[in-house]
Amino acid sequence: MPIEVVWDDEEQTIVRHIYGAIVSPEDYYDTVKQSAKMLSSVTHPVDLIVDLRELKMSLRGMITMAQYANKMVPDNQRLVVAVGLNLIIKGMLKV
Repeated sequence: MPIEVVWDDEEQTIVRHIYGAIVSPEDYYDTVKQSAKMLSSVTHPVDLIVDLRELKMSLRGMITMAQYANKMVPDNQRLVVAVGLNLIIKGMLKV
């Protein structure tokens, strides 16, 4: 699986997204849906850890994908911690 989505703790307060090297937009959209479903299954706040250390993705389509994800954020999503961002992605996030 290009992106693995798992509960990171038994209390279900953290969801971890583990990205593989190659991720298609469809993989990303499926991950966003799966993550939103997981968060919606509980009522307490949930944090996300997004592990991008292995990702080798171009910037093409990234803005569209981010806009889609922003529309799908459940009310109980709290913090998002990204691990392994490259400089280009860091710059885009600041914008």
